[in-house]
Amino acid sequence: MKTFAQALCERVGCAPEDYLRVALKHCLYPRARLLSLVPPFYARTEDMELVEAVGAVTTEEQLNDLLRDYWVELHLRGGILAKRYKLRVSGGRLQKLFAQVMRGEAGPLGG
Repeated sequence: MKTFAQALCERVGCAPEDYLRVALKHCLYPRARLLSLVPPFYARTEDMELVEAVGAVTTEEQLNDLLRDYWVELHLRGGILAKRYKLRVSGGRLQKLFAQVMRGEAGPLGG
């Protein structure tokens, strides 16, 4: 079974080394997505670690385990920019992207 990173790169036609950038583009909240266009590339370390870890996942159960840990960490140490202004990954967008890619759903990728 393909990992999420393999399936996403195949779906969008990107090289494996571009996985993180492509995945973040699709699952960041809009405000954070705008900041990601400005050099240096903006993304919280926790967000990049989550998306990197999700790249190795093959099931929704594994994804949900990672998201549960992410949400606990966000609640405890997220800070105002991540919590209030949503300059972070959207768990819902990531779940939707994962489902679309892993199930091979047609159409544009969500997020």
